[in-house]
Amino acid sequence: MTNRKSVSARDLILAIILLVIISMPLWVKPVLGIPSIFAVVEGHSMEPILHTGDLVLLLPKKPEDIHVGDIVVYRKYDSYVIHRVVYIYKDDGRYCYVTWGDNRLTNKVPDFGNPSLCHSVTFIDPYTGKRATANGIPYSSIVGVAVTVDGYVVKIPYIGSITLALRR
Repeated sequence: MTNRKSVSARDLILAIILLVIISMPLWVKPVLGIPSIFAVVEGHSMEPILHTGDLVLLLPKKPEDIHVGDIVVYRKYDSYVIHRVVYIYKDDGRYCYVTWGDNRLTNKVPDFGNPSLCHSVTFIDPYTGKRATANGIPYSSIVGVAVTVDGYVVKIPYIGSITLALRR
């Protein structure tokens, strides 16, 4: 006689919830027409805080509610970038955010935005204390800000790797 365990209703519900969460980046925008509330990290630019496959919870914020130190996701051409805000300025009344990946081994310079929207600015890098120059990212390109609790990014480590595999 074989000893088979049955799947409990609780386990089945948890599996369905997990499947819905994992697949959200694939279906939320096409089905609901709204930007995803999650971002899947791909690359090394935010290590050691974020790793490839991490699923990060995002919230929209007003331009004046985004601060230096926040991690933002912004649209760059036909892809998205997740980096930290290191400087904020206004250009012709428009909020502009200079962003930079935390991993300074792979990110020697700050990100460069559209110079026709945010002009070049020189600022003091808050992490090195050195002068740097960059074009900011306009608020119109910001998709969302990573949710943090007591300074820690709200994420599900590596679970987004499934979404990355399905995209390929």
